[in-house]
Amino acid sequence: MSNIGRMIDTHTAVKELVVAGVPENQAEVLVAVQRDLLENQAASKYDLERVEAALRTDLEKVEAALRTDLEKVEAALRTDLEKVEAS
Repeated sequence: MSNIGRMIDTHTAVKELVVAGVPENQAEVLVAVQRDLLENQAASKYDLERVEAALRTDLEKVEAALRTDLEKVEAALRTDLEKVEAS
């Protein structure tokens, strides 16, 4: 869960909505809903950095596995080629 919702100045947001003509009780509900959405659904910079790090690690593992597989295929091809050349 991110901390984005906690970074919103809800008091100021409510005041701004009231100044814009939104009844105070509606402004409070709107701001609370926005805060809840951000807290539960928005990713923070920290969240994204963690995901990026995990993806980089996974990608490095996949690359290493692919290199190993490629080396095995190359070795098998060399062996097959040597057998063909020897016959």
